[in-house]
Amino acid sequence: MAEIHWLEEEYPPESILSRLCQPVRDWFSWRFPSFTSPQLMAIPHLIEGEHLLLCSPTGTGKTMTAFLSIIDQLVRKAIDRTLEDKVHCVYISPIKALANDIQKNLIQPLEEIRNRFLPRRALPIKVALRTGDTSQSERQKMLRSPPHILITTPESLSLAIASPKFSAILSQTEHLIIDELHSLVPTKRGTLLALTVARLDQQITTDLQRIGISATMEPLKEVARFLVHSDAREKEGVDQIVNIAKLSLARSLDLDILLPHRNFIGQPVKDLLDYSIEIIKDLIEAHTTTLVFANTRRMTETVLQKLRLLGVEGVEAHHGSMDKKVRLDVEKRMKAGELRAVVSSSSLEMGIDIGSVDLVVQIGSTGQIGTALQRIGRAGHHVGGVPRARMIPISPDDLVEMVALHMAILSGDMDLLHIPTNCLDVLSQFLVGLTVVEEMDMDEAHELVRSTYPYRDLGWDAFIDVLDLLEEERRIWIDYEDNTFGRRGYSRMIYYTNVGTIATDSSYLVFDSDGSVIGQLSSSFVQSLRNGDVFLLGGQTYKVHAILPTRVNVTPITGHRPTVPSWSGEARSRSRELGKWYLELIDGILGNLVDGGNPTKRLTTQLGINRAIASSLVEHLGGHVATSHDWPSLERITIEQVSGPTQLYLIATGRGRRFNLAFAHFLGGLCRKHDIGVLEVSSDDNGLMLRLSDELDPSAIPAAVAGEDWEALFEAAVQDTQLFRRRFSEVCCRSLITPRRIGAEEVSPKRLQRDIAAVLERQRQEPDSVLIRETLNEIFQIDIDRAELKSFFERLGRDEVEIIHSVVKIPSTITMGLFASAFEDLLAMRTRAYLIKDLDPEIVASLIGQRTMATELTEEQVRSYYEAKTPTPEDAQSLLMLMHKGGGLTSDLSHPLYDAKLADIDKSAIKKWIKELIEADAITKIRGTNSAVDDKWFSHSMAHIHGTLGILHDTDAEDLHEVRTSGVTFEVASEYDGIEPTAWKEIAIGEPYEALRRKIIEILGGEGPQTMEALNNRLPFSDTILSSVLNGLEVRNRISIGFFTQIDEPEYILRIDEHRLSGGNQDVIEARDVQNLIMQKSFADHQDSYDAVRAQL
Repeated sequence: MAEIHWLEEEYPPESILSRLCQPVRDWFSWRFPSFTSPQLMAIPHLIEGEHLLLCSPTGTGKTMTAFLSIIDQLVRKAIDRTLEDKVHCVYISPIKALANDIQKNLIQPLEEIRNRFLPRRALPIKVALRTGDTSQSERQKMLRSPPHILITTPESLSLAIASPKFSAILSQTEHLIIDELHSLVPTKRGTLLALTVARLDQQITTDLQRIGISATMEPLKEVARFLVHSDAREKEGVDQIVNIAKLSLARSLDLDILLPHRNFIGQPVKDLLDYSIEIIKDLIEAHTTTLVFANTRRMTETVLQKLRLLGVEGVEAHHGSMDKKVRLDVEKRMKAGELRAVVSSSSLEMGIDIGSVDLVVQIGSTGQIGTALQRIGRAGHHVGGVPRARMIPISPDDLVEMVALHMAILSGDMDLLHIPTNCLDVLSQFLVGLTVVEEMDMDEAHELVRSTYPYRDLGWDAFIDVLDLLEEERRIWIDYEDNTFGRRGYSRMIYYTNVGTIATDSSYLVFDSDGSVIGQLSSSFVQSLRNGDVFLLGGQTYKVHAILPTRVNVTPITGHRPTVPSWSGEARSRSRELGKWYLELIDGILGNLVDGGNPTKRLTTQLGINRAIASSLVEHLGGHVATSHDWPSLERITIEQVSGPTQLYLIATGRGRRFNLAFAHFLGGLCRKHDIGVLEVSSDDNGLMLRLSDELDPSAIPAAVAGEDWEALFEAAVQDTQLFRRRFSEVCCRSLITPRRIGAEEVSPKRLQRDIAAVLERQRQEPDSVLIRETLNEIFQIDIDRAELKSFFERLGRDEVEIIHSVVKIPSTITMGLFASAFEDLLAMRTRAYLIKDLDPEIVASLIGQRTMATELTEEQVRSYYEAKTPTPEDAQSLLMLMHKGGGLTSDLSHPLYDAKLADIDKSAIKKWIKELIEADAITKIRGTNSAVDDKWFSHSMAHIHGTLGILHDTDAEDLHEVRTSGVTFEVASEYDGIEPTAWKEIAIGEPYEALRRKIIEILGGEGPQTMEALNNRLPFSDTILSSVLNGLEVRNRISIGFFTQIDEPEYILRIDEHRLSGGNQDVIEARDVQNLIMQKSFADHQDSYDAVRAQL
């Protein structure tokens, strides 16, 4: 076990300089005024070859601390001409862009030393970069002339070690530097890196000095042991000494919270972002360079769009779903001073060189102390610089967490990293990698794996289980007699093209019209796209031209209102450490209010919070005391059961999303045991909301916890979730069972999903499936905090914590926020309708600003409104309007939905109108679809829509984007004798998704509110397809959902009709009418080009 030494002494600068060779000493004195504190502490120990873990704020010279003694050694050898062509130092960066920057920033001092301070006879010191972007020719060049310092990423190092030729030039590596260690240690990337370093330890013939650096890390002792655990000397019983140098945020910190509105608590939450944008605009204009952080890629795109609408120039976006070339261009322009601001999600958190940043703006609380410190540290990112940051809350609940975050930062507290252990999918990938070069002895492989800190307790049985899985899936062969295993089939190719652990959503690449990649979109978002849609990416608006199996083809466009994409898996849970600050804050304020104290004074005088923030905080939480004297704390969870026709439970914990998901799945298992249906569940960092089929007695929770089977119930509930399926997919890919790439070919998202579904079906038959076991392991380490829930239950059994249950009519202020989360993000459109129906009108009013329509409208009012929308025909044009609705006019001149309007009109008049419409080329007949629309009259535009849907009426596709339409046609009448067709012409069917979308709008606009069942009966498509189209319409603000003609099932309605039915008196143009006008103009014939152009104006 590693021995920990804490460094506290700062050595005199003269003593350090005296230990450097003359050229390095002269260069350092010429370049820097003096050493920084971490350099004074650490460099003497690094010169001695000791291991170091350095944790100090951004801008304190950490990278130079790590490299200076190594540069000194290399310079000495260069002067003596004893510098061998081999890799002396490996520097590992978690991101390619940071690796690029380090290469440039390292080459500069080496060139300065060589040009100014070295004799001409000195050998050159070479630095090279190997990442996934490094060309094959560059790698070959490294083999011919090895660099002395290799800069790489964890994945590229794994590939390098698996290459016999490249591993040979690493065999005498003496130094290993791991940068931004905090971002690797708590992830599976860090787990793979630990295995890779263990493999490097096995291959090298020298002692390896390890240096880990980061601005934010805790617990340092555990991270230090992670760093050196696989050292060969540890295996020989020689405990390695790891020096830890930790400096707190001693630099002055200019940190403040800005309220976006003076009356912050009284503003609708949906308006606060717009007010925030105005403040951000002012901040950008008041500074030279500003870095704006949002918490999601979607918010990044939204903020950029809003800033540009306000006329802010020189601002761009930067996030992980933008193509690397686009991101690199933004970085270069920012560094060159061409941009005033960049809006980013998490992609610029770490030390990518973007030049000097004056100010960091954080929109919304980060949820984690370490993340906030990383982002704040990007401002004043140089030795002696002052980090300057402004944080802007986007809701009253967000303000509470932001104040807690502010207090945690100023106190010096830090999130604790949790190192994943015994990750079987990473082990699977690593074992395949071992076989790429040679056959392996099973005992030696097991010992190698156990030499790493994450696998120090890996048992033999679990190790063999993974080997057996790989053999079953034909990735390796096993010879139990010889105790060896080796590769088989395409496993080498699969390994080389799939190495790594970063989970990616099944994404679609976005290609511009010139064939360049712009970025990527989540498959879940692509499902709602159709040809012609306009969306935002990187602040630019693009129009969709084609959706293919693995890509979306687009062209840039302006002047259209875009949809902002969403990406899955972006929500971060509030950390345990910040959760404690949050709970202590609200407990202190609410307790003070109940006791008649003055919490505003306490916040301003004792905690240093400015009066506006303190007053807003107290005003917000003061509303809670008016309705309840129970609130969540470190010793308490509250459950509010909302009285009404639905069984609705609001559970306030304040412990973060991961804990709340754990509690939700436990309650789900408990409900299942008692035959109670869980109709809806949503959660955020503050708590969770449950809607159940029957009443659940919260007093049953302690008894259920006391039983021995609660964890089994819990695991069963987790396995029946979308989260489990998503994580299982990632585990399958990471373990190389279902690779994302096979050679140069990218597996399409659809095929990959089918392959994973087949594996899941097989694995569910296994009594102790490795993949299912690892999926649960990953969920419990990343998504669901089972350990914290178990700790809470253990404390509950000892009466150290309590669960308080109350029945309320109106939720308290704290739990009302759970409703807001549900309405904004987490619940489906149909669920919102159920909540509107069942909730007290006062609750609904506070959420959406109006009483539910289900309580205000009668069925007769709704019927009369739609009756008036379709007047009785009086001429050809009004007959055409009727033919736009309800499926066309039959050959016997009847209309299934509007016969009552035609009953009193003479048939001869209808025939006369039809003849007029034929002569005006306004209508046509359809045939050849083999469906009910054959031989019906339609306008040309509706004929195209109904013909398309008629052809597809018997499709069994689950995604209309996959339907092949090439060469598929139907016929429309082209010549007539009176009103009888005498000639027909073939036309191609239209885009299926668009046709169905138009048909649904036509049904809702002409016939009124429809349930999903009614739409299913009318339209021969699956629930999946209909839901996709309906969700797309909701995203575009075209439809809504509620209870209008009955109260059993929610009904879909056009927004325009909802507006008018609810008394809206604004003059609004119906989008459907605009679309019909455009379609009619598009299908119209013109005598000359002038008329055609004029008709489109």
